[in-house]
Amino acid sequence: IEVVGNVIIKPASMDIVPGPAISGYTLNDGDILHSTPDSKIQFRLIGNGNQITMSGLSELRIDCNNRSCELKLNYGKIFTEVPGSMQNKFTLITNTSEIILDKNELWITRSIAGKDEVFTIRGPATIIHAGSVEKHIEMGEMLSINSEGETATNKIVEKMLPPYIF
Repeated sequence: IEVVGNVIIKPASMDIVPGPAISGYTLNDGDILHSTPDSKIQFRLIGNGNQITMSGLSELRIDCNNRSCELKLNYGKIFTEVPGSMQNKFTLITNTSEIILDKNELWITRSIAGKDEVFTIRGPATIIHAGSVEKHIEMGEMLSINSEGETATNKIVEKMLPPYIF
């Protein structure tokens, strides 16, 4: 992993004390990452090359096994780079959405108030919300989902994204 600023790892194992993330640390199944407003953490998942960047005030839990990998975003901002098709299921979960990560680059934000925004930077995206409603968005589009499950799709404009992504 690569770390800028203050990022805390809350290990899934009860016998390991939570502490600051340091470059080179190996993340484990069930670990929770918590970043502060001026911080950023970037990591790759072993075996598939998928790169995840979390920034700002954010909290993410990693749940991976041999058949699937779920990133659970409680709140915050995350950029996912998934270069190839996945043999195993790879998703990002929020309280209202399940976002399929497969051959795409996505900028995803989740507010503490429960609003999700998914921006497709490269490739299409499939988002399942409100139990089983499936939405598809194409490159250059964003999907907004509020806490009641209402959705809106718009074209991405420059001011919607951080400069390092646009």
